[in-house]
Amino acid sequence: MFYYTQNKIEKSVLYFKKAFNLFQTVKHENGIAISSLYLSECLRKLNRPQEADFYFDALIKSTEKLKDREILLGNLEVIYKHFDEQNDKPRALQYLKKYIALKDSIQNLEKEKYIEQLQIKYETEKKEKEIEILNRDKQIQALELSRQKFIKNTLIAGFVILIILVIIILRLKQKQLAAQKRVESEIKNMNKKLENRVRNELKKREEQQQLLIQKSKLESLGKLAAGIAHEINQPLTRLSLGVDNILYKLKNKKNISLDYIEKKCNTFLENIVRIQNIIEHIRTFSRDQKSTSFERIEINKTVLDVLKFIETQYKNHGINLELNLGKISGFILGNKFKLEQIFLNLLSNARDAIEEKFDDENFSENKIVIRTFQNSDKICFEIEDNGSGISEENLKKVFDPFFTTKSVEKGTGLGLSIIYGLVREMKGNIEIKSKKNEFTKVRVTFPKISKNSKKFGSENGKT
Repeated sequence: MFYYTQNKIEKSVLYFKKAFNLFQTVKHENGIAISSLYLSECLRKLNRPQEADFYFDALIKSTEKLKDREILLGNLEVIYKHFDEQNDKPRALQYLKKYIALKDSIQNLEKEKYIEQLQIKYETEKKEKEIEILNRDKQIQALELSRQKFIKNTLIAGFVILIILVIIILRLKQKQLAAQKRVESEIKNMNKKLENRVRNELKKREEQQQLLIQKSKLESLGKLAAGIAHEINQPLTRLSLGVDNILYKLKNKKNISLDYIEKKCNTFLENIVRIQNIIEHIRTFSRDQKSTSFERIEINKTVLDVLKFIETQYKNHGINLELNLGKISGFILGNKFKLEQIFLNLLSNARDAIEEKFDDENFSENKIVIRTFQNSDKICFEIEDNGSGISEENLKKVFDPFFTTKSVEKGTGLGLSIIYGLVREMKGNIEIKSKKNEFTKVRVTFPKISKNSKKFGSENGKT
């Protein structure tokens, strides 16, 4: 694994083969599966497809024998994606079905365990309540017997009256207990109804929040359309020029060497991969991520990824983007695409503020400053513009849902509210400083995690 992480592929193949042979000797299926997977991947990088296919077949065979459900699930995912990339749809579908079935099985087991725990908790609480009621009844009975004994010892002459009183008291007690049970039953039913109502309201609110976040993403994508087109157009232009060059040489019967063809094909593939990466990034960004997976994020890399899509667009609007990236030694724990959404929305607000203040797009002082820096155990970024600013009165309300000073065509009043929710979701903090007609500075702060930190997780469990 050391050579693999160092990208020394030849060395990796040598030691993975040794591991593979050793695991085959001791018939260790988990080891065979893992070494086969890495061998197949390394050999494809070395352009040795026949050997890669041999070890990929070994991976398939060992996968069928695995007992470790987590490793089996990962291998099934790798196998079906491989066949899908090879356009072997029947086999891809075969292993995709196995992957989905196993994943559902694991999830069902977790749900059954959770239900069982709830059942045990419910039974325990029920028993405790029953014991409490029994103890209370015993105390009442003890008091009643004591009082009867006292009356019997002190009021022998009134024995008949005592019997009548006892009968009356017992009947009243029965009515009281019956009434108490009815009240308890009504309270229990009311609690259940209230719990269901609260649960439904929380679910509705969460769904509405997700819809608003998704709407904000799509609005951001719409604003980024020009930048995305520019990013895709560059590799497309290179592809077009390369193909035209080859066609020109063929038409003019010029000699074309295999090295030249190979070099051109590699260039084509690099540009195709670049386009694929851009499309995949946009597809993932726009996807509705109800279950938020957390990962380590390099904030400077995320800033640069966002600027790739908007830099040209902002220049066309006559806005200068000034970038001051500090030296960051740690990471943010959060969701990369939601962090990109925070950047995009804040930059969009800054652009709107500048356009509101300056009518001349070529005005030299149209400027947005983007800073990143490290402050003790925190990682921060700032976005500052010299636009129209925010009044002191409105500054107190900027995070309120549906509050906006923009026209109906430009804003719904949900942008900063959504940003605030996303920042808090990643344990961060956001603050805004502004002066009307002078500037607005937004600072977002996140807890820093070190390179060796093992604190990974998600809203719904570990990743």
